[in-house]
Amino acid sequence: MSKADEPYRGAVGTTRTAETSVFCACGAVYAGRYHTGVDATDAPTLLTRFLDIGYEATSAMTCPECGAVHVAVEPLVVHQPARQRLFVVVPEAQRHRAQQAKAAVMADIADHPGEGVVPAYALEPLTVFGFEGLRASVRGRPKTPEPPPVVAPEPEAPAAPAPAAPKPLPVFAKRPKAPPLGRPAGLEALPTPTPAQTTPAPSAPDDRPTEPEVAHADESVDEVGIEIEADDAPTNEQLSPARKGGLLADLLRKQSDPPPPPVPAGEESWDASVDEGWSLPSDEVVPGADDDPTHVVRVDEVAGARHPAGPSFDEALAAGGDRYVTLLDDGPVAVLRVDAERAVQLEDSEVSLCFQLHQVEGAPVAGLLLARTDSGEVADAEFWPLSLESHRAVLDALAERFDLEVVFHVRDGGFHGRRRLRAALEANAASARGALLASQASPAERAAALRAVLDDEYDRVGRLRHNFHRDSFAELGSAADARLALGILSYWSAPDRRDYLLRIKSFPETWYESMLRRVIGAALEFGLAMEPHLRQRALELGFAESSAALLRASLANFAEVCLNLKASGLDALDIWENWESLLAHAEELDLRVDEDIEELAARAMERAREAAHAPEPIEINADEESIDLEEVSGLGDLNDVDLVSLLDEPSRRVEAVTSLLHRGDKVYVPAIFDAIKSMDRDELLSAVPGALAMGPSFEHPFIVALRSQRTSLRLASALFLAEIRSERAAAPVLALLPDAADADWPPLARAAARMGRRILPAAIAQVEAQGDRGGRIAYTLALLGPDARGALAAARDQHDDAAVKGCLSDAIERVGQVGFGDAADFTERLAEAFAAAGPDLVGPDFEEELESIDLGPGASIGSLETDVDLDGLDSK
Repeated sequence: MSKADEPYRGAVGTTRTAETSVFCACGAVYAGRYHTGVDATDAPTLLTRFLDIGYEATSAMTCPECGAVHVAVEPLVVHQPARQRLFVVVPEAQRHRAQQAKAAVMADIADHPGEGVVPAYALEPLTVFGFEGLRASVRGRPKTPEPPPVVAPEPEAPAAPAPAAPKPLPVFAKRPKAPPLGRPAGLEALPTPTPAQTTPAPSAPDDRPTEPEVAHADESVDEVGIEIEADDAPTNEQLSPARKGGLLADLLRKQSDPPPPPVPAGEESWDASVDEGWSLPSDEVVPGADDDPTHVVRVDEVAGARHPAGPSFDEALAAGGDRYVTLLDDGPVAVLRVDAERAVQLEDSEVSLCFQLHQVEGAPVAGLLLARTDSGEVADAEFWPLSLESHRAVLDALAERFDLEVVFHVRDGGFHGRRRLRAALEANAASARGALLASQASPAERAAALRAVLDDEYDRVGRLRHNFHRDSFAELGSAADARLALGILSYWSAPDRRDYLLRIKSFPETWYESMLRRVIGAALEFGLAMEPHLRQRALELGFAESSAALLRASLANFAEVCLNLKASGLDALDIWENWESLLAHAEELDLRVDEDIEELAARAMERAREAAHAPEPIEINADEESIDLEEVSGLGDLNDVDLVSLLDEPSRRVEAVTSLLHRGDKVYVPAIFDAIKSMDRDELLSAVPGALAMGPSFEHPFIVALRSQRTSLRLASALFLAEIRSERAAAPVLALLPDAADADWPPLARAAARMGRRILPAAIAQVEAQGDRGGRIAYTLALLGPDARGALAAARDQHDDAAVKGCLSDAIERVGQVGFGDAADFTERLAEAFAAAGPDLVGPDFEEELESIDLGPGASIGSLETDVDLDGLDSK
């Protein structure tokens, strides 16, 4: 499809509403909304209802005080993207404003052109009048039967000429009204029919052809069942031109009506249909002024509908609750019964539709989550659980196309509104369906898991946030950019984090796979070392045929980065760390490395050691003038230099750190960390989580901070390094366990275990050198879970050291008996560690020379001597 043939994507072609206020007949003034646009693709049901019943489907507003319904009849834009048609529906009563309505729509399109080229059909919208006119254009006009052929009568002998007298114009006498109601205004001058002015009974039919009757001046005209003698009828001279035209129109219209039945002789010749036409049903007539036929009856009183037209709430499907999910002809529908105020918020606010799969005690619980967001935060959420037993067809439909209509009812069951939502979650629904099918949980376990998920204390929304979107990491132009992206993705691609991202936060699996492919491709292009599970994914995605081929390509590409043949952006420490990881992987694979590669790595190691021992201070040309914070509307408006100058201000440093972290410039990492290491616990809770987005850049400073005398800074550093899966931090974090206080070591053990099986060589080396006091290393290894049993058993079989064998045996025994028990959110885990730990021995103002501690490149686990063969065990 060429760009010119693509449908219009601007705001004018979407389903839109407008706000207004309604002055009800009861005296109440309330806020209401009515539709100004309907997209046939996104809201097909709404369009169908509009074509069937008109503006009651799109513009009905209910008074909250008396329940009266007001219908706003305003121009409506209807867009059919599939057929490339845009209609401006002008109400019949506003034909005089049709051109203005069309001009307003065209001006709107000019202001909101949308993406790409505005197609020609959007620049020339079609004007139709009323929903009937739109229905005729969309569905086609119904065919009317052809009239039967007219047979001309046989000619007869000419009749005798009538006397020369003026022939009056045939007229139709308006029917008078029943005496109790009185005569309508304007009809007093017309003659009142008498018993003689009745229609005679028709004669018996015969086989002779009927002949047309000719009305003469002295004869009466019988057209509608009431005869008016010529003497009583007004003449042409007595009728105004307007009156003549109206009477002629009435006459022509009534000619086609069937004659009324004959009135028996002797009875009052009054047509009972007249009474029925002017009177209301007996239970709606109010004695008094309403008896007057000219009384104006309010539409609200006649309609009496309390809610807009819509589907009813199915109590059987709800099973006593206030929600259910079902499958209709046009797709899945999620129904919710809430208060009217919440219904309005969920209908009109920004919402996101998620498909979730919660794993509670081994039993999966699938469901739909509708989350209303306010300023980026989830303000309200509703959850519909789904099961294979009751919703198999719904799950199949969502796996095919994730298109869902949400219908809202108020507490009394009346229909309130609806909206259609679309998301790229077909793959999520399909994988969740597979997990439900594969589950071996018993019905009792599934019921218990569902109760746990529906509990008010359960975090269904997931408070850990991410910044991923469909095009995340689309442009990785340097090795530094690719390394940062690789560190972030390594964190989120761990099995537990990946499940949280895809199954709780409902990030589309197709987007995740595309993002993973982009980052792994960029990492290979710049020769960056990847974690084992990402290397395995690279092989599965076809980037290389084997681990050896993948490593050879990485070594060659990173050599080009070091020779400035490809954009780098890495500092000396970053370069050596990457060389070290690549060479360690080559040693595992027993792959010979070229001498030129080894020489490049050796030079990088020397430069890294120099940088680690003598870091150069960053020169920041801060303005000497003070900043008047009272005049600054927000730190986001300040430039980098001004923000750096605020890092020394205790009252503003957290905000300054947050702003600098958001900008993501690595040059300010030392200055930011200088501010972080001087913060108290509350400030650390605000600042440290923000540094996760630049995790690899902060790896070295936080490793150095593991030697801090402040308990809170040590804990924050250990948990941070565990979050970014730092390989270099494994040995230093484990080294803290033997001497840590009883309240401090469990959070440290859980932090080390979060790094995965990469801690195994460092743990074995530590046990060989120092033993396992208190079984803390065994406890940490047991936290690796059942999947690590094979690696632990293999390491035990390869070692003769009794302490190592005992530690690993103890760990294997305790696997499954210990668990993390941590919150999913990093900030919450850090707060829990702070709460469990004892007070700091020194305050944040204590001056520590942490930079003098040598934890440079040589302190990583790659330099540890170990005989453990982990080939084939690093797939996770």
